[in-house]
Amino acid sequence: MLTKGTSADLVADLAYPMAATMICELLNVPLGDQEIFIGLTDIVLDRSTPPERTTEAAAELMAYFDRLVTTKKRQPKDDLLGRLNKFEQVGWLSHEELVGLTALLVLSGYDTMAQMIGLGTLTLLQHPEQLAELRADPSLMLAAVEEMLRFLSINHAGLPRAATRDTQIDGTLVRAGDGVLVMLNAANRDGSEFADPDVFDIHRTAPHKHLAFGHGFHKCIGLTLARVELSTVFSGLFGRIPTLRVTQLIENLRFRDDMVLYGVRELPVEW
Repeated sequence: MLTKGTSADLVADLAYPMAATMICELLNVPLGDQEIFIGLTDIVLDRSTPPERTTEAAAELMAYFDRLVTTKKRQPKDDLLGRLNKFEQVGWLSHEELVGLTALLVLSGYDTMAQMIGLGTLTLLQHPEQLAELRADPSLMLAAVEEMLRFLSINHAGLPRAATRDTQIDGTLVRAGDGVLVMLNAANRDGSEFADPDVFDIHRTAPHKHLAFGHGFHKCIGLTLARVELSTVFSGLFGRIPTLRVTQLIENLRFRDDMVLYGVRELPVEW
């Protein structure tokens, strides 16, 4: 991003390349393939995409991961996918499960991080006093990341689940077998759990009690990577570019209201 001069689009020049490079290196996926899975994933996650195009893009996406896994089997290496392949060899995973797991790791590892980097940067710049505290005391970064995860809650489409038994929720009966959408963003703004839930506060007590990573059996397996990645990005970004600022009013920015994962489409900045 710094090679751009003194201005850039933080989303296109930092958030997406950083997130895609990180997950590609971790899984040893060809970095040049990021345009394939980024483009197809955007089609699938765009809720305005016609159903037939979503189905087509999803099939293309899974075909790509099928080819990737098959290539890894033919040319095994000591990387994460190579190690996962051993689970298929001993019968713990089927080929289809290995392909699905690979797709899950790649897709959930890049788009979520890209949106958090863009929105997190914007949020910190909107709270200059707290950003100044972070610069003065780097030990606050971990708590700041937890608060960003709670405050932003980028999954705003809900998690589809099915009730396994009759359950009363706030006076409403959800019967066994009923489908429900679990709204993590609503839970993370629950006033009975968080004081002043609509306020961004890096000094919040017990900030880790949020549900941004899900809960229980379904809790995100990449949560440690996400925390390390976000802490590293924001520490490096504001450490190296202390004069960073957004060049547009927030009301003029375009947000991903039509996507499963919320985010900012562009973030024009200068320094």
